[in-house]
Amino acid sequence: MFRIAVIKIAFLTASIFLIGSTSGDTADLRVWEEIAWSPTGELIALSTSAGSPRCGEEKAFVYLVEPDTLKLIHRLEAGNCAIGSLDWNSDGTLLAGAGLGSPGLFIWDVESGQIITTSQIGGEGLISAQWHPTLNQVAVTSIGEVAAIVDASSGELVREVYLGIGVDWSPLGDQLAVVGRDDNDISIVNGLTGSLQLVLAGQSMPTKGLDWSPDGLYIAGVGTDDTIRIWNTSGVLISSFSLNGAIRVRWSPDSQRLAAGGIESLVIWDLAFEEIIDVIPSNVSINSFDWSPDGKQLAYGGEIIHSAPPTFEVVTVAEKKRGLIYQAPTTSSE
Repeated sequence: MFRIAVIKIAFLTASIFLIGSTSGDTADLRVWEEIAWSPTGELIALSTSAGSPRCGEEKAFVYLVEPDTLKLIHRLEAGNCAIGSLDWNSDGTLLAGAGLGSPGLFIWDVESGQIITTSQIGGEGLISAQWHPTLNQVAVTSIGEVAAIVDASSGELVREVYLGIGVDWSPLGDQLAVVGRDDNDISIVNGLTGSLQLVLAGQSMPTKGLDWSPDGLYIAGVGTDDTIRIWNTSGVLISSFSLNGAIRVRWSPDSQRLAAGGIESLVIWDLAFEEIIDVIPSNVSINSFDWSPDGKQLAYGGEIIHSAPPTFEVVTVAEKKRGLIYQAPTTSSE
């Protein structure tokens, strides 16, 4: 028997592609852990797991595929624990991944597919890994609420910056947005010193996800109350909306739209109209997704629910007028 990871691409092709297999039962594959589109647009990185527990005797892998054909380019080894966070460096030549095992941080050379750096900074159980926008450094967080900066070449600690389980760099790399395990608020800290500069208040429940807009003007956070809130960088709460089972958010490359994943749907919220303009229905819980660099497509994946298989799709996101609802597979903007 083989456990297989199958993915399909909507609108571009109707075919199903095998991207990897390991020994085991087909029913064990339950979750697309993370999806990250390369900054060049040439590759999509995907990590999978069999659900809970995230660690086992079998090796974990990260898959690199071409967006148009879904041809497998590399299968990257990642120890024995699923990689729950993936992030590309600015030119798309290196990929960072964070997982719950030891080592927790992996840096892969994309061209060769080889591991070039590992690190256990922050202890076991890394939750996230985020490349600095311009430096060869990665911010990591752990289940022990350690937020630290790691040198991507050596794997050595550069500095600890703050206590938190989730981080995101500002586009300039001079600040970090940080959330703690039980914190309702998002803290903005100095990227060099870790000193607190601003608190984004307004969450009624702990924050479980955040994303800084590419233009540096807005920060979106997801609360455990299923509410997505948007602040400007002066700390003013400017808007909010709710989504059943909201898990994470991602700003579009032009910072004008915000994708949010939840139970059985992926929605797109528009900054100018301050409302949801697209709803992409799904039979799975959408726990991972990313925009193409041109903002015209979304790659998304989910966790099995209602006995449905885990899904991975790439969909075209049409330009929308106010009030229009996305209906797959229509791609017209009218």
